[in-house]
Amino acid sequence: MAWEPSVDFTDEELQAEWAAFQEMRRQIHKPMSEIARGRAVMKLSQWDRATAIASLRQSIDNDWQGLFEPRQRRQRVPYNVRESRITQLNKRKAQLLRMPRTAGVERELASIEAQLHKL
Repeated sequence: MAWEPSVDFTDEELQAEWAAFQEMRRQIHKPMSEIARGRAVMKLSQWDRATAIASLRQSIDNDWQGLFEPRQRRQRVPYNVRESRITQLNKRKAQLLRMPRTAGVERELASIEAQLHKL
């Protein structure tokens, strides 16, 4: 008897991705137990349709054994805009470092460091 993926969803696209995920797990020699399958179905059912499908696709694309919320892609800031913002922040940081250290100055320095780290 040939292996068949379980049918757990009525939505055709979601079921197709779920079957592909199960097949990927089988191909990497890590088939799911009944308990793991049940928990995965429960997790997918808690997410909206788009998130569940994106999670399955992400796991398949990366050969992951688990299901995770899809990663959000960071939008790239154009180089010249990014460099301009870094220059502005560094100038302000230099000004603050010449001032007496007060709580307000420390907060602003911390904020600038956080913004620089994101860029």
